[in-house]
Amino acid sequence: MSTIKVDTIATRTGSGNITVSNNIAGAGTISGTNITATASGAPLTVNSTNSNNNKIIFQDNGSVVSHLGGISNGLVFANAAGTQLGRFDADGLKFGTDTAAVNALDDYEEGSFTPVPVVTHNPGSVSVGNITQQIGKYIKIGSMVFFHFRIRFDKTGSSGNIGINGMPFAEDSAGVYGNIGMAREGATEGTAYQLESISGTQIGVIRKYDNTSLGTGTKDVQGHGFYRTSS
Repeated sequence: MSTIKVDTIATRTGSGNITVSNNIAGAGTISGTNITATASGAPLTVNSTNSNNNKIIFQDNGSVVSHLGGISNGLVFANAAGTQLGRFDADGLKFGTDTAAVNALDDYEEGSFTPVPVVTHNPGSVSVGNITQQIGKYIKIGSMVFFHFRIRFDKTGSSGNIGINGMPFAEDSAGVYGNIGMAREGATEGTAYQLESISGTQIGVIRKYDNTSLGTGTKDVQGHGFYRTSS
């Protein structure tokens, strides 16, 4: 097999392939339908020696449509003019030209949890039993937790407070919480309650609109709300 070594190629046109084992360097243009890299690890390297964030330009029939850039531990997405539309970095997702860590979206998830009715204040021999329904759903966006629940149980005893344990994330201990949500009893009865305070993963009180607690008997309570977490 013969080998031809060429130091410089000004122009190469045609429909065949060029195979190289080292680097292609220069300021010209490489055009075609496919660029294939087969090295192990990360097979394709884009190495820019300038300080611009934008490293790759995407064109449509010769017109620039967008840019893709690389930054330390991240990627930058830019419009046709090269203006940043957003970026992924170690802090999370940032929108527009924002670079502040505090504004980064670092988490999104949806899931289920098991709400548990519990006695949180008991001056009157209150008890909870016969728990027949425990449904909880949540969406976490960044540090905010949005939740919905439904619980069905029997309450006995006189005065006393019922709360809910088992919330999906512990509250942010740096926050000051009053009411974190609303609830109602039954599908049609419409008795309104507020969800008062949260500590750790426990809502302190399901408090009736007139500042009294849940009455006795079978309780069917459904509600929703939100709070901040540091998790």
